[in-house]
Amino acid sequence: MRGVDMKGLLPLKTYLYARLSTDTDLIALLGGLHIYDVVQEGASLPYIAYDQISSQRVHQLDAQMSEHILRLVIVARADSSLTTHNIMARLEQVFDELPANDDLTLGYELSSATLLSTCIEQVDFEVVKGVIEVKLLITGGS
Repeated sequence: MRGVDMKGLLPLKTYLYARLSTDTDLIALLGGLHIYDVVQEGASLPYIAYDQISSQRVHQLDAQMSEHILRLVIVARADSSLTTHNIMARLEQVFDELPANDDLTLGYELSSATLLSTCIEQVDFEVVKGVIEVKLLITGGS
């Protein structure tokens, strides 16, 4: 039976923020530490915002895991769409390089990270938005 499973979401989001905020190449592309769980009005562009789309319990190889789908949104000025592409490419590389069974704290471990989709769209004459969706499987917790 599948159901909603929020276990491990906070350690996962904390881990993700720590990974992204310490990636010097990503921070250079953003022009500073512009990575948000909740975006404040007037945030400097470009920035990355991330949120949870879904969470559920899953079973793989007789192990119970939590599957979390996260969405990362990159927002930049339309005249810098190349920046959006470069930020998305760097994010893809960061997720590709996440080590399996990495410690998330509180007894949770990252089992795997899988890129699900990417897209870029020009919202209007001023803003370009890129979206990356990633599936993260975690194990553990009490």
